[in-house]
Amino acid sequence: MNVHATSNLDIEKFRKVHALMTAGATEGERAAAKARASAMARKAGITLLDAMSKLGAQPQPQPSSFFEGFDDWMEAREPGYKAKRAQERTEKAAVDDIRRGEVLAKWGTKRALFERTDRERLLATAVFDLAEWREWVDADGTVYTYADRIDGGRDFWGRSDLTERVYTAVVSAYAVPSDMGGVLTEYREWERLGDERELFCDGEWTHHNEVEARIAVLKDELDNRAASSWGDMEARMAWWEESFRWGRAPSVDEERRRHERIAADLRILRGLASVQNGRRTNAGKAADVRSMLLDRPHLSNRKIARMIGVSPQTVATWRKRMDAQGEGRGL
Repeated sequence: MNVHATSNLDIEKFRKVHALMTAGATEGERAAAKARASAMARKAGITLLDAMSKLGAQPQPQPSSFFEGFDDWMEAREPGYKAKRAQERTEKAAVDDIRRGEVLAKWGTKRALFERTDRERLLATAVFDLAEWREWVDADGTVYTYADRIDGGRDFWGRSDLTERVYTAVVSAYAVPSDMGGVLTEYREWERLGDERELFCDGEWTHHNEVEARIAVLKDELDNRAASSWGDMEARMAWWEESFRWGRAPSVDEERRRHERIAADLRILRGLASVQNGRRTNAGKAADVRSMLLDRPHLSNRKIARMIGVSPQTVATWRKRMDAQGEGRGL
């Protein structure tokens, strides 16, 4: 056992997680605590058994928090701050109690809430041969299994974290929705399931690794799949709006990729709009001419006409009109 690594383990926090791991009310609650305890031990550079062996030590005084005394400082600046914060916590606890009642009414029991759903079972089956399965035993002696690693990896935050084998497995487990509205709906269903489970496991819930891999696929689809309808475009914008609410501004590269994706989607949708009942409409032709004049104004009227399938005079007319309105950029 690495003594120096063990010193990096927050024993008191680990003690609380271990208590949930061994005495949680449901299988899911205990499994979530087990995964969290394993992650804490792994981060400290030791095994879970090594971490558990340290629980016999006497609780150590905790270092002062950066925020220690903050409430007192705020109270001095804003009399009544502590009372306001206490009221907010009381109100949140009341809301959480109501939500717990609604969740139990929906699922019946906490056990049912934490049991693997049909989709979770399909995903577990799909990655079965790729996963390193681990066992743990609860206080009643019941043995459970979970995928500690899948194809050698864990922590699937994005598409780049998935090997091709993991990607293929979670995509083939059940069909990825054909429209982005459906993709967004599935993503939100996983988020809602996590929120509901969090109400019963000390405020934290981490999906199984195979579920995190599926979610990574959904996020990639919402970011990068080409839109094939205005409904797809609306779903993409709704998805990005949700990401803004996370409080993290996109990087310059992310912003650039989003602009490129929107521009590509609009070109696709303009092309679709130009076809009606198998024939291009006049409005569609005009939209194509305008788009070409904006994107490639250096091309001659004749060349644009050949590319789009209209007369050179039509292109010339639109070029003059756009120049007069300040839209065109000339030859």
